[in-house]
Amino acid sequence: STWGPEHSMEDLEQHTKQLFSAIEQKTKSLSQLQADITKQRKDLDDEKARMYAVMRFASKIKLDVGGVKYTTSRETLTSIPDSLLASMFSGRFELEQDPVDGSFFIDRDGVPFRYILNYLRDPEHFRMPNDGELRDDLAQEAKFYCLNDLLERLSKGCSMESKILDKEMETTLLAMFPSGKRQFRLIHDSTRGMAATDFDQAAKVAATPTLTIIRSTAGHVFGAYRHDIFVSPTSSCIPGSRENFLFAL
Repeated sequence: STWGPEHSMEDLEQHTKQLFSAIEQKTKSLSQLQADITKQRKDLDDEKARMYAVMRFASKIKLDVGGVKYTTSRETLTSIPDSLLASMFSGRFELEQDPVDGSFFIDRDGVPFRYILNYLRDPEHFRMPNDGELRDDLAQEAKFYCLNDLLERLSKGCSMESKILDKEMETTLLAMFPSGKRQFRLIHDSTRGMAATDFDQAAKVAATPTLTIIRSTAGHVFGAYRHDIFVSPTSSCIPGSRENFLFAL
């Protein structure tokens, strides 16, 4: 500002005070900004330290899933980026460890978690469980852990691996079974038939209910489901389970 004879000394002093006050406010603002930057840098360094600590102990991780113990690696648990397990073991959260064995407790069903780990380890070659009820349980766990690809695979169902059935026939046949009993594993296929004793022996080895599908030379497709587990490969008795049935497609 320019000061002339018309301005009194009091005006000059008042203006000087205002300038010093403005400078003081600016100094305080800069000091606060510097303090905020220092705190943010410290928080970032602390976060880096926590992440480094996680990576150091993560060569082997012990889990207690519903009472079932597992040992795996952080690499496996975080292999699917958008999953719940990847988030849990990302290092962003402080997880409580068992003071005795150092395991992390997850309050979920521990039996299907075996398949969750196998899927995380090798999604491309993952083998679905054959048991229908177990697959249903696995679907629930896949949903909980946000494993959407696994859930989609499970929702599509399991192929019957049949060279006889087309998709429409397979859908019709599967609809004859309850939802928990629609998973089948191929134990034998043949283009020239199969002797009864050989079939019985194969069924005995499988130790499971059996589904037989036949296509005649005329192209007719029919078969039978036998719920009873074969006891003797030479037995001529027909089991009497009410779940046994014949079908034609």
